[in-house]
Amino acid sequence: MQMKYLKIKGYKTLNCTELYLWRKGKIKLPKKSVLITFDDGYIGQEKYAMPILKKYNFKATAFIIGKLTYNNEKGIIKYSRIPKLKELYPKFDFESHTFDLHVHLDKDIYNRTYNDAVKQNKYFNFSFLAYPFGNYSSEMIRVYKYIGIKMAFTYGKNRYATRRQSIYRIRRIKVNANEDFSKFISFYINSCKYVLQIYEIRKISLLL
Repeated sequence: MQMKYLKIKGYKTLNCTELYLWRKGKIKLPKKSVLITFDDGYIGQEKYAMPILKKYNFKATAFIIGKLTYNNEKGIIKYSRIPKLKELYPKFDFESHTFDLHVHLDKDIYNRTYNDAVKQNKYFNFSFLAYPFGNYSSEMIRVYKYIGIKMAFTYGKNRYATRRQSIYRIRRIKVNANEDFSKFISFYINSCKYVLQIYEIRKISLLL
């Protein structure tokens, strides 16, 4: 229902590169623009999300956990499968959700983040990143700037993405399976002063 609504209302879906270029002031975007994201790389994103995205000719980005993907963990999109998926639907992108930082970082954050980023770069060639649980620190941002990440995503009370936000603290809106459809619509009705909204669609049922 949500994807159908976006299609009917004429929304332009983006990839991370387009958002990055917009944030840098290099391109313009229509007000009805949205970046659709998924986290963790669950197999349902291939099985359920991709066919619906293809139906509406929509772009989307999956932020994957490198260790789970590379180790072919159950329920996760397999490492060897990613090139085939890119071939089947080039508008579905894959970017970083770190290699294995879904843990509480309470000390030695810089070195742990750096070592994790090196591992991620060993197996993947990512330019964009979503922080695990939306949590970040100044040390993490320093690492990702150094390692070559162009833009990183978190969450925030402001909800909508604007050019005023740091390029390493781009906010996303969480959309859950139990989200009331009227609330979903209200994000768009009240968004005229913003150019862009980013959704992390956490449950596949939202796409129906």
